[in-house]
Amino acid sequence: MQRVVVIGISGSGKSVFSQRLGEKLHIPVIHLDAYFHTAGWKKVTKTDWDKQIESFIRQKTWILDGNYKRTLDVRIKAADIVIYLEIPKWLAFYRIIKRRMTNRSIKRPDLPVYLNEQISLTLIRKTLFYSKKEMFAIINKHKTSQHIIVLKGTKSINTFLNK
Repeated sequence: MQRVVVIGISGSGKSVFSQRLGEKLHIPVIHLDAYFHTAGWKKVTKTDWDKQIESFIRQKTWILDGNYKRTLDVRIKAADIVIYLEIPKWLAFYRIIKRRMTNRSIKRPDLPVYLNEQISLTLIRKTLFYSKKEMFAIINKHKTSQHIIVLKGTKSINTFLNK
């Protein structure tokens, strides 16, 4: 396990999971949110994003944390393993709100200093209309070449990390 893609609904725990996995495997973790947004949560251009993704996947080892469907195919093709964190939407919303309340006065470790934790209409929409079916349509195109692990629920996620 040298190149890992971690995906799942917002609030599923991708960043925390990736950080813990990276510590266990001694592999660098790349939180894609930190690179997809500039100050004020503005998106980078598609060209700059594609160049950034290419620079990440050229590295020997990595854990890439984040969905970003448009470049998911590229990341999955470069990965050894894809880990999908599956939790119910109600739990995802609870975690998003809890994360916002918890990080009001401190910086989230997976975000650069110029990004503040926030709950935006875009985040709410992305979470509300998140399509597991759509994500699996992308993942399943690569089933024969990549190992895919689906971790359902917090207990399954923690069990995996504790092995």
